[in-house]
Amino acid sequence: FIQYLLQEKEARKIIKKNLNHKFKSLPYTILDIALIVGGKKSLSTPHAIIEHLLTDSRRVSFIETSLFFALKTKRSDGSNFIQTLYESGIQNF
Repeated sequence: FIQYLLQEKEARKIIKKNLNHKFKSLPYTILDIALIVGGKKSLSTPHAIIEHLLTDSRRVSFIETSLFFALKTKRSDGSNFIQTLYESGIQNF
């Protein structure tokens, strides 16, 4: 469990470092974030405003302005939670 927390913490640091490297603070558009992290450029809502980064599907808040990063660790695969998150209203992955 501790190793999982450390991996998640490290992943969050990398995400925040990459975002903060080119931009000063949130909010960003989903397109801005996709370009920074090398994500897909065929986005259905490229100008959606993102104010919150999620890596834990159990801590959902601010549904309309959240982006979920589906991280894969030894203990869990975040992509397993995409359908549930989508059904709860999250639309940015």
